[in-house]
Amino acid sequence: MAFIRKLTPKGFQLNEFIGIVLLSGLIGDLVALPFILFGRERILFLLTASCGVGMSIAVISVIAFSFLYRNIRKNTLLAFFSIVFIIALGTFAGAFLLGERSLLNILIMILLAECVGMLLTAIVYQKSDKLNKQLEIAKEKYGQQT
Repeated sequence: MAFIRKLTPKGFQLNEFIGIVLLSGLIGDLVALPFILFGRERILFLLTASCGVGMSIAVISVIAFSFLYRNIRKNTLLAFFSIVFIIALGTFAGAFLLGERSLLNILIMILLAECVGMLLTAIVYQKSDKLNKQLEIAKEKYGQQT
């Protein structure tokens, strides 16, 4: 737990991290659902596995974003680019490992995952950035009173 807390952005609560991971599992299912239902084989296994892929992508993405943003001069563009890369690579690897061999289907999955994943990333980033700014203002205000 302490390891995850060190890697998450300031003001980023553990319950938010867990929520993002669970939401990403749902995103993994939604991205893969049309292709899973089309195949009609091993539906429960594939839903569980695609949920796991989405959750794994979320954990790796949060850690990578936080690490890059904190340690490489707060370069937001690089941090967001890392998320695009992780989502694409994770979705490709997950789809391929789960048996999808159609490049078109995999590209559609990647596109869907990128759209939803980057939207979620932007929302979380804006919320964290707003909270960090409020904390800085409170620190300055408190520092002036003493």
